[in-house]
Amino acid sequence: MPIRQHVSAPPTPVSLLGRLGRGTESEWRRFNELYAPFTYRLALAAGLATADAEDVAAEVMATIMKQLREGFKLDPQRGRFRQYLATIVQRAVQRLRRRSAMRRVRDRRAALAALTGEPGQAESLAYAERLERLRLCIRQLRDDPDVRKRDFSAFEDYALKEMPAESVARRYKLTRGRVYQIKSEMLNRIEIMMGTLERELGEV
Repeated sequence: MPIRQHVSAPPTPVSLLGRLGRGTESEWRRFNELYAPFTYRLALAAGLATADAEDVAAEVMATIMKQLREGFKLDPQRGRFRQYLATIVQRAVQRLRRRSAMRRVRDRRAALAALTGEPGQAESLAYAERLERLRLCIRQLRDDPDVRKRDFSAFEDYALKEMPAESVARRYKLTRGRVYQIKSEMLNRIEIMMGTLERELGEV
């Protein structure tokens, strides 16, 4: 489903975009305040549920911020920033839908295997091992000196305990956009850790 164009966008502060490559914390916060809610509304307009829209918003904001830090420049000849942002959101929505479709296929296979007895047990054991590896990664993340305690606590409340983003933002004095970004950053770290475990221990 294409993103409906009636979603209103904030005016793009070109001077702010130009400074963000070496932006201060306050400038990045301003960028988040402007565009994280807009990105979230675009994802909702594409037909996503609230949780999926939050995930897309987090992914898109992290992508855009990485590109800006690496020197991305807005080309006026190719459209406005909000149009570029809408394109990035649409691609993220499509990726999420592909991943969701793959998960549904895996779930059907697991349910079918469960009916045959032993394969279902094997699937259960594999799931248990993946879960244990995930718990190990989360413990390592919590104890990582490079991870701010506040950020981990915000991630734990939002992503693991499923508290609303607004509540987590108020609790830790963050913007909602920063909460989304923290979730994306932590999940990226966990994905890297899980990849390392797979190389060391083999796939499950």
